[in-house]
Amino acid sequence: MMTALLLLALAADPTPGDYDGLVLAVDPATHVVTGYFSSSTGEGKFSCSFFFTGKAGADEVSIESYFPATPKERIAGTLAVTANEVRLSLKEEHGGCWNVQHFADAGAPVSFSLSVAQPTWQRIAIVKDAKARFVDAPNGKAMKAYLVQGDAVGVLETKGDWLRVAFVAGKGTTGWMKKATFY
Repeated sequence: MMTALLLLALAADPTPGDYDGLVLAVDPATHVVTGYFSSSTGEGKFSCSFFFTGKAGADEVSIESYFPATPKERIAGTLAVTANEVRLSLKEEHGGCWNVQHFADAGAPVSFSLSVAQPTWQRIAIVKDAKARFVDAPNGKAMKAYLVQGDAVGVLETKGDWLRVAFVAGKGTTGWMKKATFY
């Protein structure tokens, strides 16, 4: 009986990965879901980006969304989980989002389909530094690849003050960065 209940709880966890512009991760130990949405229109004139977090274990996850730079200003919402799809709705819009994507339309959640599964992502982290270089190992040699403020990565592993992260845009890069690099 206990095994069946555990499997039901695990089945509700969304698959970590890229959902066509929304990136999502699930900590396998705690079932905490983290995600990030970022998009713009009109050649960057209008933009919408926010981070969100919640606890999985049901087909619908209660989330809190916010800008990484201002985590105290939160908007509640829900993340509905189905096979290879998530539906996101918020109680109100984040600044700029209305011009890009409506998340607060009552009864009309925004659907995202899984495009690239990333089952080893434990959480999503957002770069806060203007420019951050990957290194090949903690305290290791700098790589050519770098990220810029606002880029989202999947966290694969933690060692002390270091995170091994994966960035999937472009050619995709995996490497190490200091925890302090991220919100």
